[in-house]
Amino acid sequence: MRYLVYKRLLIAFTALFIFIGCSDSGSDDQTSGNPETPVSDTQAPAAIELHAQTVDTRLPTVELTWKAVGDDGSVGTADHYDIRFARAPITETSWESSCKAADITYTLPPAAPAASGQDEHFEIKGPDEKAVTDPCRFITLASTGSYYFAVRAVDEAGNISPLDPQSVVSVDTLHTKTAEIIIGDDFKNDVLGGSAFSDFITTAGTLVGDVDGDGLEDLLFGSYLLDGACLVYGTEIPISVTLHQQCDDENNVTGDGCDLPTKSEGLRYTCLTGSDNILAGMTKFASGLKGLGDINGDGFDDFGISGELDDHGFVAVYLGRAGGLTLDLPNIIIKNIASAASGNYFSFCTAGNFTSRRSPGDLPIDAFAVGEPGLDTLHVIDGNASWTAATQLTIELNNTTTSDAILTIKSADAVATDLGYLCASTKPLLGPNPGLLFLSRDAHQVILMEGQTISGHETLYLHLDLDDVNSSCLDPKVVRFITNLSLSTSADFGNYFLGEHDVNGDGMAEVIITQPQASLDNGGNGLAVQIFDGSQLASEIGADPIYLTPQGTPIGNAWYCDRGWVMDASLNPMFRDNIALLEWDWPSHATHTMDLVSINEDDLSIHLDQEHDDGSITPGLYPYEDIKVATPMHSGWVKAGTFERTDRPTIIYGTITGRIGLIH
Repeated sequence: MRYLVYKRLLIAFTALFIFIGCSDSGSDDQTSGNPETPVSDTQAPAAIELHAQTVDTRLPTVELTWKAVGDDGSVGTADHYDIRFARAPITETSWESSCKAADITYTLPPAAPAASGQDEHFEIKGPDEKAVTDPCRFITLASTGSYYFAVRAVDEAGNISPLDPQSVVSVDTLHTKTAEIIIGDDFKNDVLGGSAFSDFITTAGTLVGDVDGDGLEDLLFGSYLLDGACLVYGTEIPISVTLHQQCDDENNVTGDGCDLPTKSEGLRYTCLTGSDNILAGMTKFASGLKGLGDINGDGFDDFGISGELDDHGFVAVYLGRAGGLTLDLPNIIIKNIASAASGNYFSFCTAGNFTSRRSPGDLPIDAFAVGEPGLDTLHVIDGNASWTAATQLTIELNNTTTSDAILTIKSADAVATDLGYLCASTKPLLGPNPGLLFLSRDAHQVILMEGQTISGHETLYLHLDLDDVNSSCLDPKVVRFITNLSLSTSADFGNYFLGEHDVNGDGMAEVIITQPQASLDNGGNGLAVQIFDGSQLASEIGADPIYLTPQGTPIGNAWYCDRGWVMDASLNPMFRDNIALLEWDWPSHATHTMDLVSINEDDLSIHLDQEHDDGSITPGLYPYEDIKVATPMHSGWVKAGTFERTDRPTIIYGTITGRIGLIH
């Protein structure tokens, strides 16, 4: 009997334990008589107070910031965010029809919400690959007007935060992110000796490739008025940095003491001025500043700086190396260069892999060219794998021997031609090797020569006087470009030219030639930037000179032509380097055609090569000025490249005010 009582008690306790253990003791509904009834979450997250920066026109992008709200009002953590934008005010009524930020190709999904009260930020980022007619395409043309942005928090039950007025922000200001390199007063006084021309140190400049092997292009700038140049190694410049007096690693400097913690605010650089003469008696140092490619095939880019010595020109050649170099130790001096009429000795350039030679490590060995316009001559000097950081070599242009790999190109005409006044390399256009572009200024011609082998010292004569030669005598290895303006107004044809960019996406580089005085604001016919289709140039070898003739009415400020495209742009004829090409509005990993930057005295214009409102624009044509950036007094040059470690090239431009501008 006692056994049965114990047994029944054990069964009862076991049943009670099981009932309690299996009940929903964590339920929010403690008053329900049925603990298994689902609980309904009806409390939404609190409204978000949203803030937005101005819209960056590049890509474009806008950064939104807010404080995280909770799962229930301001308590807990929400499940996710719903982020929208529109071109009209966003309300509860228009919420569902507003555009979803997540639908933009290059906009990343928002992170999971943080706990209530924490800072949140999100970047809506183009470019947007939607059709040009899609009302949700995120673009920043001048006609765009205001953008409206809204963010709402959503909890696990699907409750969405209220759309209060503070949850929607309107942005009607478009801007472009910029930065500056500023030449400090202490640098002007201590390094440049307080010269009245100190601000001119930024008058000329260029990107010279990756000199130190860190993956970033490096910047070279200077002025012959100061006999000075500086090399600034690629770096990040978020807003602005100042170039101070030069300090060594121990913060010592000759003369006045140096109490700066570093050489500059974030810059690594080296400078050379006339007081540091690398050659006794040199002057006009920094007449020319040019990247030379890799002339010894060691994987580091090299560059040159030119000047005057004993009434002749010289080029100091610097070979790149790991960790960088200083400007007081050039590796090669090219001497005895006959002067140009201006006497500024800027006539030299890279010739790319002109001869197709390669180093023992199977890297291309680039050649470079040096002009003697006063002698109607251009020399192409082949690089050499034996040149190293320890090389100290002098090449005398008037004392060459058969052991020098030099191709000398001369005018075959009795009249002066100013052959070799300017030059530039090209991508392969006529054959398997890169070629060379060079200007015969007095003959008003730009010449494209295909690459070739150089054995010893060779001489090639070109006929440039078109009045004194017929088509049957034209040279079989060149393409000639001329202007369709009269000779009396074509003096600046070939003011600048490029040959290394594929602007229409067909895999071939185009030849781009500027003629500033042809711009409409200078009374010309609008052919200020002439783009010759690279895919057609091979058929023009040895033929009559070619020029571009606009066809039909202009589209915006551009025309189609029989051999390419032309556009009008306001260019400053006082300066060269007045255009640049880059992928402005697409990440570097995307495959799109090149955009064009033009610069004049007062502003810089970005011309996007993309579809516009009517969707009819063909790559290679630049009909509209999409972005204009006001620049300081007298902008002199513009370049674009990977000076900063981002997925997009940086635009860099110079002034005569001691400042270098950067557009991110």
